[in-house]
Amino acid sequence: MPFLKYVIILSVLLLLPDIYIYRYYIAQTKISKWIKRSYWLLDALIVAVLIVFLLHPIRTGATGMHGATIAIFIIIFGKFSFFLVSAPGRIFFHRKKKIMRYFNIVAVLFSLFIIGCVLYSFLYGYKRYVVKEITVYAKGLPKSYDGYRIVQFSDLHIGSFHNGNDRNVKHIVDLINHQKSDLIVFTGDLVNVQADELNGFQKTLSQLSAPDGVYSILGNHDYGKYKRWDSPQAEVANLSRTKAIQRSFGWHLLLNQSVVLHRGDSCIALLGSEDYGEKAAYKYGDLNKALSTLPDKGKGLYKILLTHDPMHWHLKVLPETDIQLTLSGHTHAMQLKIGSFSPCQWLFDEWDGLYAVGNRELYVDTGVGALMSYRYGAWPQISVITLKRIN
Repeated sequence: MPFLKYVIILSVLLLLPDIYIYRYYIAQTKISKWIKRSYWLLDALIVAVLIVFLLHPIRTGATGMHGATIAIFIIIFGKFSFFLVSAPGRIFFHRKKKIMRYFNIVAVLFSLFIIGCVLYSFLYGYKRYVVKEITVYAKGLPKSYDGYRIVQFSDLHIGSFHNGNDRNVKHIVDLINHQKSDLIVFTGDLVNVQADELNGFQKTLSQLSAPDGVYSILGNHDYGKYKRWDSPQAEVANLSRTKAIQRSFGWHLLLNQSVVLHRGDSCIALLGSEDYGEKAAYKYGDLNKALSTLPDKGKGLYKILLTHDPMHWHLKVLPETDIQLTLSGHTHAMQLKIGSFSPCQWLFDEWDGLYAVGNRELYVDTGVGALMSYRYGAWPQISVITLKRIN
């Protein structure tokens, strides 16, 4: 199951602090053993809710689901943060009750601080939109494209918004259009689970506009693999509808395809790959197919690739092509970043920002949406990439 690892991680986050809290605090109280044991019912309920959510995905933007998610995260991280401070104090000062009392006070204060951060991330952090400016120094870029501006946005996850009137989606569109870019690109994960999530958002998303157009690709969530369909035909129909709706916005969906963009007598190539990643259960990306749609396979052209998963860069782009710039998304920086640290770096070598091998570069956008409506540190972003020509 795609998200089983997250259930396991959250179960561990629950289990370790609860064993500690139960042994040293709950078990020491003078109440019925059955009341004490009922302490574990809350954990069982949380795990059950997580399993139900994974087996029967629903709109995460729904008010009830959003509130339940906030409560679960407060419980999990509140207890775990208490455990992180209190447990070391008990290990080193278990015979010194006065010092242990201070550790517990600090543990409670730290737990309240973490709960505050969790609340902020769910109530405000996921809509704290930022515009990130990036300059890419591009060897081989035609002179007429010096200063060319590309807006990249990624991982919208439209099912995490409430409905078609959600002000946040309108704000995202207005913020993108305000950048006055030459080109807009979307690097995948338009939906969470299925095409029906797009109902009501067509008018707003159709308002995106740039002189050279809006181009998009599919991400892993767009294929509908996170839902149990009644039949293979229903799954195929859902994917077809996701593609059709995307095209109805006026976006140019690139499925292992390419297009040549012209400016005067000069041109550059824009390629779009289907999803391809080392950890993906399916690998639909075909760079050779995309390159084959270019004149002379793009020889001599400055080429920009849109591909959802940044792992594609090391797996296929670098060893098998001469593509100069790759734009990806997918990681979200796990929607959690403190300074330059994110647990995402344990999973991905390239997970946020600009990376280079020689004159070939990868930019990873951490997304403007959220699979679950929370973000802390890794704020939802829109990237503005300016190409600067170098000899």
